[in-house]
Amino acid sequence: MSAKRTVQSSSSQPSLSGTPDPDFDQALDEFARALQQTLETLLRERIAAIDERITGLTAIANSREALVERATAAEARISKLQHQLAKALARVNQPDGGVPTPTAEPSGAEPEPDRSVPPMPRPPAKPRIRVPMNPTLNDVIAFLVKSGFRPQNNRKVGGGVWVFANQEQFAQVLKELKSAGIGARYFPRGRKLQPGPQYEIDPSKVLPD
Repeated sequence: MSAKRTVQSSSSQPSLSGTPDPDFDQALDEFARALQQTLETLLRERIAAIDERITGLTAIANSREALVERATAAEARISKLQHQLAKALARVNQPDGGVPTPTAEPSGAEPEPDRSVPPMPRPPAKPRIRVPMNPTLNDVIAFLVKSGFRPQNNRKVGGGVWVFANQEQFAQVLKELKSAGIGARYFPRGRKLQPGPQYEIDPSKVLPD
């Protein structure tokens, strides 16, 4: 009786003599599959959490950029208004608004000849610079140079055409570009390599060289 129990007990344990044990192998395979499924589930959940975090940070960055652009435009407007106010105050502070008061001539006296210096004639207005019809990229760069800017052309290395100016400085040129169907994107804080307000001309890169 004890010999039978000894045989049964030894058969229920994994074989240590190198003989395959189907029950042990099956249990090991099930454990490996369960572990793999658990790891895959944890990995998917971690990736989903990272994607959600990236989406949230992108939304925050976009909202901050929009606020900075609005603040830059407001600052330029305030500066312009302050300049106009200073000019108006200067005119008001002049005696009689800057208009000379005529003096009464004595009766029977000859009026003094006007020895005041005649006003200088105004210089002729500069001709308005326009973008050529159906322009190429070189035409646009030449237009920017004539308008007083120094564009930076990085197209040959896969970059863009950049002009360093704020919204107030670039307003008239931007109007001309838009009238010719040429796009421009404003970067109030600039780029990593070139900080400061600047525009990218033709950001979609549709103009031929």
